[in-house]
Amino acid sequence: MPCVAKKEEIKRPELRDNDFADVDIVLSTRELGRMIKMFGIDYANLEDSEFDSLMGESTGAGVIFGTTGGVI
Repeated sequence: MPCVAKKEEIKRPELRDNDFADVDIVLSTRELGRMIKMFGIDYANLEDSEFDSLMGESTGAGVIFGTTGGVI
């Protein structure tokens, strides 16, 4: 999950190119949780499916990033 500082970071002018933002939206974990509840998604009863490897194999960098202490 992104750091909540990303909420302000996406507004920075240097993260835009010709009036197009590099990032469209940032959701915090709490906001995602609220959306899941709002739409009544019941994870316990979702049917299983195969992993979608649209972006290819993971490098594990996300795990390292999340455990380095640089994320709130």
